[in-house]
This record gives sequence, structure tokens and C-alpha cells, in this order.
Amino acid sequence: MIYSLPIIAAILWGICYALIEAGLKNISIPTLMFMFGTSTLFAAILFHNFSAEKINFVPLVDTKLLIICLGAMIASALANIAIYQSVKIFGATYSAFGEVLYPIFVPIFIWLLFGNNNINLSTIIGGIIIISGVYVMIYGQMSNESERDIKLSEIELSQQPKIENI
Repeated sequence: MIYSLPIIAAILWGICYALIEAGLKNISIPTLMFMFGTSTLFAAILFHNFSAEKINFVPLVDTKLLIICLGAMIASALANIAIYQSVKIFGATYSAFGEVLYPIFVPIFIWLLFGNNNINLSTIIGGIIIISGVYVMIYGQMSNESERDIKLSEIELSQQPKIENI
């Protein structure tokens, strides 16, 4: 069961993205972010009350840990703004496939920030596959937009009044 947690999270994120796309048609990104913040606070209180892990700010007196946590909070807030804006503009499907690139950046930032090198042959091969998949998706999206733009141009041209020679 514990090994299926990433899969469960992926399924829940899939549901979340679909609902976010529908919601952003009627509410603003700040409203959505406020709602998510409130729900996260509620979930933290529930988790605190019904698990062995408790809310504890004492470790944050360590300046290094505090800076790490603040950096994560800022990066998370900016990532949320970027992904919500992307969902609003491009839709959930395109945005989710584009966001799948984050596993490429995780080992890079772990190495840059903490000096841990978790990169090996399997992560390189996996990264190449992910990048290839995202490239195919972006190329397909761009091709579809080009085709749509051409069709729209043809419609606009066909609807213009024709000037006949007198």
C-alpha cells in the first residue's frame, strides 16, 4: 500500500487538474489560491490531530532549515501561479504534460543546492524519455494550433465580401 502512494497522488492530481480547469473558467487565480491555502491549513490541523506527526515550529530556529523552508514556500507559490495560469490559458491536459518535466529538475536542484548526486544511467534514460514525450506533446500542440490558425484564416477569407469587376 505504501508503495502505491505516488500513484494515488498522481490520480488525485489528475482529478485536481480537471476540477481546476473547470473552476478557473469562473473564478480568479487568487481566489483559487486562497481556497487551496485554506484547505491545506485544514488538512494540516487534521493531520496534526489524527497522526503521530505534530505541528512543531521549534526546528525552524535553525536558520538554515528556516531558509530552506521559506525557499520551498516561495518556489511552491510561484509554481502554483505558473501552473494555474497555464491551466487557464492552455487547459489542464497540456499543462499537466508540460509540468511532467519537474522530475528532470529535481536531481539537478538536489545536486546544485545540497551537493547530492542521485543521477545515474537509469535517471538519464528516464529523463531522455520524459523530455522526448514532452517534446512530442508540445510539437503536436503547436501543429494543432497552426492547423487551427490556417482553418480560421480560410474561414475569415471565405466570409469577406467579394469584389467583382465592374
